[in-house]
Formats: sequence, structure tokens, C-alpha cells
Amino acid sequence: MNMPAQPSQRIMAIDMLRGFALLGILVMNIQSFSMPSAAYNNPTVYGDLTGLNWIVWLFSHLFTHLKMMNIFSMLFGAGIVLFADRLVQRGVRPLPIHYRRTFWLLLIGLAHAYLIWDGDILVTYALCGFVVVLLRNVHSSYQLTLGLVMLTIGSLLLLNAGTAMDSMSAESIAAILSRWSPSADAIASEVAAYQAGGFTQGGWRTQMAHQLPTAPETNTASLLLAVFWRAGGLMLIGMAFYKWGLFSAQRSRQFYIRAAILGMGLGLPIIWLGVQYNTSVQWDITSSRSGIGHQYNYWAS
Repeated sequence: MNMPAQPSQRIMAIDMLRGFALLGILVMNIQSFSMPSAAYNNPTVYGDLTGLNWIVWLFSHLFTHLKMMNIFSMLFGAGIVLFADRLVQRGVRPLPIHYRRTFWLLLIGLAHAYLIWDGDILVTYALCGFVVVLLRNVHSSYQLTLGLVMLTIGSLLLLNAGTAMDSMSAESIAAILSRWSPSADAIASEVAAYQAGGFTQGGWRTQMAHQLPTAPETNTASLLLAVFWRAGGLMLIGMAFYKWGLFSAQRSRQFYIRAAILGMGLGLPIIWLGVQYNTSVQWDITSSRSGIGHQYNYWAS
């Protein structure tokens, strides 16, 4: 039987980092819980982006948007290696157990995505987990390289999506624009759906009527376009980082301080440049989401 790790077997640094990332993801999810879905990527569609609204959005964009998912994805990859290694040490074949666990994760994710909230990430993690586990024993330098290649593929696919809009029909472009910058009536309809009463008053059914049409796109088109490549690539990078002892506090305090200074010293200014660019193009979808505007935060994070 596969038993949970005992407290003495757990790596405290990984547990703390995972908890930190989970709370950081909540900062981003609150936006989806409290505002129309389009506001997650296009902050200009709901309310004004000035004053305190601007400060709160900027803080979340600089310090949590993509960063926490990146950390969580890397830790997911590290966890695959850690889990498999411990099973091998006990003389147990890791793949059957891993696939069984991942299959249940996929089912839970699908139920979450289609019955509760379309912003699910468990489906992505499960699908990536089915693939990247096969690379758990590859040398760490190859894992890092393959991870960066996958990140690059996701980046290029996003850029290509913006270019592809030029050849789309007017109806297809209108549908995309309606999701990126919905009309006032569409926003009002979405807000009303999610402010409906509880389950017994038909609130859940009202919300599902609005949510179900978007769930397949989130778990198919968006997944294949970028999320699978980014999450999968980061999982591979996380495997390499785990093997190098970066996640288990095996390096010196000075190493982590220098890494933090280098990472934030490079990343934050680049993200700020992206904010300035997206503001200058007035958050146009071909520039901000599918163009160069998304690349700043994609890579700097």
C-alpha cells in the first residue's frame, strides 16, 4: 500500500515553498472569483484601472501572476522525482503507482473544471504528469534544456496565435474579441449569473449555464496552445533543480540571496516594461495577449 510520507521524511523547505506558492495563486484566483473572467488577462474590462485599483493590480501582476504557477509547476516536477525515488528505494515500481495517482488527479480536475470552476489547473498538471514522468531519470542538464525548449514552444505558439488572427474570418475574430473585451451587457450577464442564489435556489445551475461553454476551450485550445508547454517545461526544470538541491535548502544562504537578487533584478524591470507596453497599446489583444505584450511576463517570471 502506498502510504503518505511521514513527518520525518518530508522536506520542510519544499513544503514551505509549496504553501507560499499556493497562497500566491490565491491572490490571482481572487480576481477570477470577484470579477468577470476576462479581467484576469485584461484588467481594463471591469472598473477603472487607476488609484488603488491600479496599485493592487500592479502588485499582483509583478509578484504573483505566472510566478506562483511557475513555482508550483516546478515543485510538481520535483515531487515526481522525489516520489519515484522513494518507491525505487523500497523496491517498488514507480510508474504504475504514479499513473494511478495521476489518473485520479485528472478525474478530480475534470470534475472541478466542469462542475465547479473553469479556471482549473489540475487537468493540465495531470496531462503533463503523464508525459514528463518518463523523463525523470534523464540527466538534469537535459531536463533543463528540454524544459527551456518546451517553454520556447509555448512562447512561439502564443505569438503565432496573434499572427493567425489576420487570416481568420470576421466571425471568429469577433468571438475572440468578445472574450477578451466583453460588452457591458455580457459583463452584466456574467456578474448576475455568479451572484445567483445557492444550490437550492438554482444558483449553481445558473452559473454552470454560463461556465460550461468556456470549460472545453480552457482545457483544450488554451491547454494545447501554451499552458501544457509552459507547465510541462517548468516541471522538467523543477526536476533538474531538485536534483541540484535547490529546492531542499542544500545550498548556502548566500547562494539563495544572490539568486533572489539576480532573479528579481532582471525579472521585475522586464515585467514593468511589459506593463508600459501593454498600456501604450491600450491592451489590444493582438499586442497584449497574443503578441509581444504577453512575452515580457511570460519569460521574466
